[in-house]
Amino acid sequence: MAKKIMTVLGPIDENSIGKTLMHEHCLVAPVDAYADTDNDDPEYQAFLKSEICPENRQRIIFNMHKHQSNTENLNEALSIKELKYFKDAGGGTVVDVTTPGIGRDVNALVRISKATGLNIVASTALYIEGTWPERFRTMTQQQLTDFFLDEIRNGIDGTGIRPGYIGEVGMNDAWTKDEVKSLRAAGDACIESGLSMTVHQPIFKTYGERVLDVLEEQGVDLDKVVLSHCDGTIPNYDYHVSLLERGCRLQIDEFMMEFPVTYGPYVKHWLPRDIDRIRHIKKLCDAGYEDRITVSYDLGAFKTLYKTYGGGGYAHILENLWDFFLFEGVTETQLNKILVENPKSILAR
Repeated sequence: MAKKIMTVLGPIDENSIGKTLMHEHCLVAPVDAYADTDNDDPEYQAFLKSEICPENRQRIIFNMHKHQSNTENLNEALSIKELKYFKDAGGGTVVDVTTPGIGRDVNALVRISKATGLNIVASTALYIEGTWPERFRTMTQQQLTDFFLDEIRNGIDGTGIRPGYIGEVGMNDAWTKDEVKSLRAAGDACIESGLSMTVHQPIFKTYGERVLDVLEEQGVDLDKVVLSHCDGTIPNYDYHVSLLERGCRLQIDEFMMEFPVTYGPYVKHWLPRDIDRIRHIKKLCDAGYEDRITVSYDLGAFKTLYKTYGGGGYAHILENLWDFFLFEGVTETQLNKILVENPKSILAR
């Protein structure tokens, strides 16, 4: 008997998943933690408030987390237009990991799913602590677990629309006690519900072992744990292997992001190139980990990466990078595992 995957339109057969993006935000509100309040230069502040256009696109690339229009998208029509490119290129499913506090709207996800023909999987969790709505700040670990389980069993915000994934669980650089509490609560919900979970990691930090230590202590099956945002630690191959050897999944989910980070302690730290991502995936496949890898873009906020604004959009891997994967030695069978079979094994129950 085939397993099922829960989407915003209800459960689907696991074999109808198709090519899948495992970490996206179809709609997303700005994250205050990324705002630039230190530079009061009038011209710079005017630039941050400007609309995206060809003349300022390159400057935005060097201020990706700061430019206000670039870091939010609550426009359903724009999301539908952009996600249709993925559908038209052969895409099947998008996993939306937007949480309360950063623009989660499951009714909108229903409309987007119907308009694009894509399966959309909604999620339950809390992102980094600075984004939490006030009501969550005084909850105990058990109360958070109960909240996640109630959404999984009964639906989100009284809609009856049920999440099919737990994430993205936010762990920030500071490793706060409340974020650890949220991580433990998500782990308990993972155990109780049978759903898999994904954890947001600080981009350049090697926090994966700490995350797995907490979840293993909770009794979570690490096969159900996807560590997101592994792109920034691609140079540390041995670190990735050490994580995979513990039984978790690794996600390279920032394709197209070939620019310097512009927030927190990482200012001017460059994210890797897409060819570096491809070559790293090839190396992991050669080492026998092809069934532990998933890919995505984490695209929602960065509108300059949309096709509308001159980027590659949600179809970038399928349209622009597919042949480069093959040229670097990743096989069609391995790509099918990464884009179809691995997401299926994570999401189905």
